[in-house]
Order: sequence, then structure tokens, then C-alpha cells
Amino acid sequence: MSSYPGGDSREYKPYEDPALLEQQRLAQQLGPCPKGGTHELRLQTQPTTRQTQITLWSEIILAYFTHHKLYRLELSESLNGELFDNKGIKRRLKLGTLQCIIDAMVKQGTAEWDSQSKKNVALIYWRKPEEWATLINNWVFNSGMTNSILTVYEIAHDFHGLDQTILLKSLDILVKRGLAQLFQGSSTEDMGVKFFGTNG
Repeated sequence: MSSYPGGDSREYKPYEDPALLEQQRLAQQLGPCPKGGTHELRLQTQPTTRQTQITLWSEIILAYFTHHKLYRLELSESLNGELFDNKGIKRRLKLGTLQCIIDAMVKQGTAEWDSQSKKNVALIYWRKPEEWATLINNWVFNSGMTNSILTVYEIAHDFHGLDQTILLKSLDILVKRGLAQLFQGSSTEDMGVKFFGTNG
């Protein structure tokens, strides 16, 4: 089975990560924490400044998730990670601030809250389900698998572990477009998908 083009097998080098490079740039602007300890980064109340902060953090999150091919953000766990805890300047985001940023990304269509998580888990759409739907359909067509039946597991594997929730949303879009049909399996991974093969 053909693999989805665009996978990056290079060894990860932190200095190549665009999100962390942007963090370093912001760190140079902020300078070190003046009183020692760790200070929480907060969104400003002035509307223009606040929007600029949200935009910058949204771009950093999307760049990081794109670089690492990640799809789910677990907010509580991530607060102590490299993305939101800048030990170089001893500053970090707090949970409420990160939730505000994700709320803004939801409105922009670049994130979606997991409905069961009470705003602790979000899907990050560095590609939206509509874009994944087009990529999956074109991959099937170009790989000569028109009218073949593939499992959800096989598709996720060939798309480098695409999050199952995002994959199912994308397949549902193809079904609504009349480009695919779903067949129930013993589990979600075993569900079958038949593609009708129209490129584009």
C-alpha cells in the first residue's frame, strides 16, 4: 500500500522547531524574570495587545503540532512541557490562559474541544478535516485503490497515525460528498471504507 507523502523521518533537532524558535524570539523580548522563581504569562486586558498575544500563541501551537505531527493537546499535562514552560526566562502559561487561547482557536476553526474533556483536551487542526478529506481521497485515487475497501486502521497507518477522531470526521465529509461509503466493523479500527474514486 502506498504511503502518504510528506512524512518526515529526520532526527528531531530542537533548534529546527519553528515553534520553539519563535519562543526564543519572544524570550529575548521579555528578558529574564526579574525576581527569581517562575512567573505566569497572562493575557493582557487591552484588546489589541490581548489579540496579538492570542495570535502569536495560536501560531506557536500550530507550528509545534505541525512540526511534530501531533493532533491532541492535553492542556494540564502540557503546561509543564517545553511548549508552555519556558525555563530559559522562568515564565509559563497557566491553565486558564491556555484555555482562552484554545477558545480563540476554536472560533478560528483551528481547534476543537473534546466534548468529554471539560476543556482539558483539544484537537489541533494544523490541517482541517476538510483538507484531510481531500488528501485522503486524492491518495486513494493516485494509488489506484478506487473501489477498494480499506479499514480505518489501514488509512490511519498510511497517514502516519492520523488521529482517529479527525480521520472519522474526514471520512464523514467524503461520505457526504458521495465519494466514500462506510461499513461497520467489530471496532472503529475495523470499520471498512469504500472509495468511489474521483480525483480532486
